[in-house]
Amino acid sequence: MNSANDTISSPILRIDQQWDTVIDLENYLFVSYSPAGEIPEQWSKWEANSEVNPRQGNLWYRFVLANQNPKEVNAILYLHDLPEVTVYHRLNNDPALDTTLAGTSLPFSQRQLLRGKILEGIGFSAQTQLALSSGTHQFFLRTNIPFDQMIRPQLSLWPVNTWDTETTAHREHYLLWQGILFGALLILSLYHLLIFLQKGDKAFLWYALYTFLCSVILLNETGVLQIFLFTEHQQIHALIKESLVLSLTVTILYFLFMRSFVGLSQLLPKLDQFLIRFLWFLGISGYLLALIYWIWGSHLALSIGRIFPVLTLAIGLYYIIAIIKTKDRLANYFILGSIFLVLGVLLNTTFFLLSSYDLIEPLPFPRNYFTEIGIVIEILIFSNGLGYRMRLQEKQKQYIEEINQAKSDFFANISHEFRTPLTVIMGSADQIKGNERERTLIRRNSKNLLGLVNRLLDLSKLEAGTLRLNNLQADIIPFLQYLTESFYSLAESKRIKLVFYSEEKELIMDFDEEKVQQVMYNLLSNALKFTEEGGKVIVHVCQTEQHGKQHLQVKVRDSGIGIPAGSISQIFDRFFQDATNSAKIHQGSGIGLAFTKELLGLMDGAISVQSEEGDGSEFTFLIPISKNAPFSTPASNLIQADLAKDQADTTGRPGLNRITTGEKDELLIIEDNDDVVSYLQSLLEKDHQIATARNGQQGIEMAFENIPDIIICDVMMPEKDGYAVCRELKQDERTSHIPIILLTAKASPEDRIKGLEMGADAYLTKPFNKEELMVRLEKLLHLRRTLRARYADMKHLSDAKSDPSRKNLEDTFLQKLQQVVATRLDDPTMGVVDLCRAARLSNMQVNRKLKALTGKTPSQFIRSIRLQKARHLLETTDLNISEIAYDVGFKDPNYFSRSYSEEFGHPPNVTRK
Repeated sequence: MNSANDTISSPILRIDQQWDTVIDLENYLFVSYSPAGEIPEQWSKWEANSEVNPRQGNLWYRFVLANQNPKEVNAILYLHDLPEVTVYHRLNNDPALDTTLAGTSLPFSQRQLLRGKILEGIGFSAQTQLALSSGTHQFFLRTNIPFDQMIRPQLSLWPVNTWDTETTAHREHYLLWQGILFGALLILSLYHLLIFLQKGDKAFLWYALYTFLCSVILLNETGVLQIFLFTEHQQIHALIKESLVLSLTVTILYFLFMRSFVGLSQLLPKLDQFLIRFLWFLGISGYLLALIYWIWGSHLALSIGRIFPVLTLAIGLYYIIAIIKTKDRLANYFILGSIFLVLGVLLNTTFFLLSSYDLIEPLPFPRNYFTEIGIVIEILIFSNGLGYRMRLQEKQKQYIEEINQAKSDFFANISHEFRTPLTVIMGSADQIKGNERERTLIRRNSKNLLGLVNRLLDLSKLEAGTLRLNNLQADIIPFLQYLTESFYSLAESKRIKLVFYSEEKELIMDFDEEKVQQVMYNLLSNALKFTEEGGKVIVHVCQTEQHGKQHLQVKVRDSGIGIPAGSISQIFDRFFQDATNSAKIHQGSGIGLAFTKELLGLMDGAISVQSEEGDGSEFTFLIPISKNAPFSTPASNLIQADLAKDQADTTGRPGLNRITTGEKDELLIIEDNDDVVSYLQSLLEKDHQIATARNGQQGIEMAFENIPDIIICDVMMPEKDGYAVCRELKQDERTSHIPIILLTAKASPEDRIKGLEMGADAYLTKPFNKEELMVRLEKLLHLRRTLRARYADMKHLSDAKSDPSRKNLEDTFLQKLQQVVATRLDDPTMGVVDLCRAARLSNMQVNRKLKALTGKTPSQFIRSIRLQKARHLLETTDLNISEIAYDVGFKDPNYFSRSYSEEFGHPPNVTRK
């Protein structure tokens, strides 16, 4: 170490044996900056109340002390908050230097004198003990500045006795108060954390975290945290403190608590979305700047980070004003608490700035008390607000429970009201003699309605928590097999292969037969409903281990239409029906799978689904195996299983059957519900020739093939819905003329308008009135007969051709056929085959289409065109009748004359006159 320049004129601090007061060294200091780390040659007098600008490196201080007491004096050199200090000491002109390390960033284990004052945000102050013998002492203090920061040394010299007395009393009082405050906040935080774990309300979670971090920040700001936590890692704490990481985190928690507490997403949804984005920005950018500061010690990153408190304060005030305007009573708690917090912080900051510039005398107590009192009042108000919020939630819960009870009572009452007439209907149906098909329809649909009513009642019991298990202990395998086999006849009627397979020959366990029966019925009913003809449904039973416990596992796999990926997460929601592709979904009540899941939940079981659209579905349910119930044998009189049998014991699915009853209008029914088809057949088969199709695609194909006179079509069907059927048939010239009546349970004006826009001629809402249906049919058929009379007059085609605005698909079709005949008018060999070939339709299709439009067969249509041309020639030329007959394709003039008379009611010569 090089020698210092001893010619420096320095004021000398002199002490004697009467010295007993603290001496401020500010007036005795010289300062110098030496990047190389050597004792500088040049020194500058330190100006009182000045600061050293932020820099990194070695900053030096120098002062001279003379002990005029012949005895050695023990003193404390108080270094305040200097982070790293090397104290070099020289006695008189001795070239040797004594060296001592000190500083607040030193680990506690390396400090010569550990305990001192407790500094705000620092912990124990930096100090070192001096043994001052008689003589002149030179002290050189090298301070290493690891980070860019403002340096204002507060150095002083203390008598040992004074030091011990004042610092000990200060520490005891300070630590006692901070310990009480921290303990109270910690208990409050744990209390609200427990409430969150019990209720799941995130407002309590954010509040618990916010309260805990507030207590940590208070300990940090008061210096207590550094004493107990960062004893050997003061450097790390300095990084955390300077980068404001704790303040940034508590700010984010404050806003998250505000958002949950006042219900910002419902109160101010747009501001809520902005707040979420702002918190993401604040967190990412704030922590990124802190990381830059930690790695490179950049003062620029620290300066940018100082913008965030100002920004968050401005945004916080804006949100407080916006919340005040809502006049929400719950929000008043948050506003009032925030006001006390801001007031405490402002007072703390104000007194800090005033004292920093010596504008006021130091306070007789730590200024952090302002912040601490503000936080304490804020937290007490927030806690009271959370209590008020809990009371509101309890009242809301009680209200919901009352509503649920009223709903359960309503379901119970309405179920009773339904059961009474159903009992009469079912009993009367059993006593009716004859009319077996109608009796079966009444009985089956009455049972279906009763099952739905019972399901709704059970749902209400589940909600009310009054549905109980009636377990018995038995072999469940034959029971499951029996339930599956009860669907065999239904599967056979739909040409679906139903397979039951069990890996277990016997499995004795507790189960509620009625609840298991309902689960199996719902899953098998859905599997058969959504599986097309020729498909397959497999029921696979086995025993499996889940979470260390044995379970019954049942898989119901079908090869049906599958479930869209977007609907799988909602498939077990009550009243959910997939609206993304209604043409492929058999609509139901929307409670079957939801009820199934809740029943399994009652049995401590679970259900899951795997499915791909177009590739079938697999439902898997688990029931834990236990053997606590009394042993018994399951009953076999299963209502739902009987329902499954009933669904197949009628006259069978009409499918593609054709009922021929003579010369009647042909009616095509497109409907996927067997009972509705049977009902329509019973109403209409007397007066119509009926064909049926079970889905929209089949209906379209049958309409193209058979060209019926009228179509009745359901809206909600598999493959293609009624709207698609209507649109496709009305846009095809083969079927554009056919009147279509749409049947649907959707009665809204929008649905009705949509059907009419697709070309439907009539729209009936289920349940429809029999007389209204009959009148609609008759009116549409009458209108078709009127149009037939119009098209029978070939002159109409000429009018439509001359006026394109009057042209439609029917006109286009007839004009195309008319053109075919006109191009070969004089060819007697041109006949029906040529007409069909030109129209690209079969003989039957052309015959049905022409019959429907004109009432004529193809041969009659060709003859009428020839005769229309003949009349025109008779009226406009001088050709004789024989020449005209040959010109229009007749081989025999006599036959021409007879045909002409049949067509127009008089012979050709009358027209010539």
